[in-house]
Amino acid sequence: MIKLLNPIMNFIMQGDREKLPIVKDLASVRLALESVIYVHDRCDWTQKPELTWGIKKGDCEDFAHLAMKLLDGINIFSGVLSVICKDKRISHAVCLFMLNGKYSYFSNSKLIMTDTDDIKKVVFRLGGNQVRNWKLINIKGELLNRGGSINET
Repeated sequence: MIKLLNPIMNFIMQGDREKLPIVKDLASVRLALESVIYVHDRCDWTQKPELTWGIKKGDCEDFAHLAMKLLDGINIFSGVLSVICKDKRISHAVCLFMLNGKYSYFSNSKLIMTDTDDIKKVVFRLGGNQVRNWKLINIKGELLNRGGSINET
């Protein structure tokens, strides 16, 4: 088989897709995410978690979807929280989940544990008073929650 120069095309052309890593706890999810490199993406599409894992590269949305899929494997319900700021060029996505009754999230490979159970406080932490809108989706792509600008409370 001819090896293509583009790693994404190499991955797509392979018959046997790279399987996601087997994780057993939150620490192993974090370790898996740390092996993926952040790349700024100007495209507005999200890679499948298997592709992100296979090429070991992705933007914040790709990291969030990969984290969500890995957390699902250890029965931790999570969602992708996307925050769009008033300057439309600035946005961020994280994988949000509850841990001991408080929100935690993966921002790329970094695990952040908060002291709040209020999603709006998490959104404010991510975008401050620059938040234009935000949404939370689950692993099936279903909308769980959304909102507009947030004032610090």
